[in-house]
Amino acid sequence: MAKIVKLMVIALIICLCMCNAMVSADGETERVEKLELDCMDGVSDSDDDWVDDWDSATEDFCDIKIWYQITSHSDNHYNVEVTLENWTDERIDNWEICIPANYEIENIWNATIIDHIDDEYTIHNAEFNQDIAVGGSVTFGMTVECSEQVKMPVYVFTTGLSNRLEETEYKIEFRRQSRKDGKFDGQIIITNLQEKKIEDWSMSFKCNFKIDKIWNAAFVDDYFRSGGLNYYNIENPGYDQNIAPRDSLEFGFTAACDGKPKISCMELYEITSDIDFSDDEDEEDEEEYEFILDSDYFETREEYEQYLNEHGYTDEYLIDLDE
Repeated sequence: MAKIVKLMVIALIICLCMCNAMVSADGETERVEKLELDCMDGVSDSDDDWVDDWDSATEDFCDIKIWYQITSHSDNHYNVEVTLENWTDERIDNWEICIPANYEIENIWNATIIDHIDDEYTIHNAEFNQDIAVGGSVTFGMTVECSEQVKMPVYVFTTGLSNRLEETEYKIEFRRQSRKDGKFDGQIIITNLQEKKIEDWSMSFKCNFKIDKIWNAAFVDDYFRSGGLNYYNIENPGYDQNIAPRDSLEFGFTAACDGKPKISCMELYEITSDIDFSDDEDEEDEEEYEFILDSDYFETREEYEQYLNEHGYTDEYLIDLDE
């Protein structure tokens, strides 16, 4: 039986080799590989080491795949068209990427440069191309100066995270406009109290009414009900994504309610890379914990008593024994 299995494996290997040989013979393999290289504008296998040296970026933990093409060049100056493809099954909001570079960016369009440290650029969207739909892509261009071949990683990850804003940074107002047959029209007004814009806003709240229809906003997911209250997560509609400094926007809805409409726990969020993860304030509030050795740590009572005296500690159990 073992010999039969072995013969079958050998036969399978031979068949696979013959298939590969036939593909190579008609040039199909070379054609496919060449198409992929053309998309990457001549990025060769040797360039993979450069990508791996950066951070071993792979599709496993990155959400964007990069395609680029050099559209023109003169001496050491290149015009490069860069396409960012959403590699995930969720929409990417307010994209921003950090990308290693062996070049200097002289000009950029359809995107903005947020930061440039050493050989890495932080590139942000241009608002009109702020989000990348599932399976979708956005494109920006740039002119760069490079003394060698322009190189880019194949995969990168976006740096934006959802951040809950402080209550002092915004104001949310709820207004009931009309009521008829157990339903009413409501309005939410969000005001940015900061000197910087709020990007890709969303909000959450709980209320005693059920929303039937909404405009100038969208549901993140279906609401859920608990303790007689409805909980909603609302996001921007794809336009009016950002709220300018000291500016306001509004959205409306139609809802059903038995009594007087009430709303509470209104919180506002944004997608941003500018998040302070500092724990300094929490650390200051924490009480310093001091570890005290117990009697089992010492071989004799005398050693234990000496340790207590040196550190100003007392042990009620020892005092009880002495009495």
